[in-house]
Amino acid sequence: MILNKYLSTDLNRIYQVLCYFYSMLLLLLIKEIIKENDAITSDDGNILFEKIFNVIKFKGKVELDFSEITSITATFLTSSVGQLYEHFSDDVISSSLKITNLKDEYQEILSYVIIRSKEYKQNSESFEDIVNNVIYGD
Repeated sequence: MILNKYLSTDLNRIYQVLCYFYSMLLLLLIKEIIKENDAITSDDGNILFEKIFNVIKFKGKVELDFSEITSITATFLTSSVGQLYEHFSDDVISSSLKITNLKDEYQEILSYVIIRSKEYKQNSESFEDIVNNVIYGD
């Protein structure tokens, strides 16, 4: 009986923490995560992806702040944001992810990455067949 009392208290506390987490918005400052002004590598993108993924997985919301980022590559954006489309629906991503302070010239790259990621999700087998054909031949 005593064990059940502690267990239910612990579960109640976990539930309260999760409810708080679900309703919060996590601000991720890109410069602080990658420790530089250039967001260019897939490794840095993967680090950011893991953070975003874990928040969205538990129904949280994420704001990506690109303040002080001077250059961004499609590789970084594909690794960080594009990968999300392999795991979540467009609606979930749209309601869970907010992007701020992204320079106009990089907004176009992000749009391209998102379009390509959605296309890949819809036709992943076709993409894999094409790649295998190019690499290994038919």
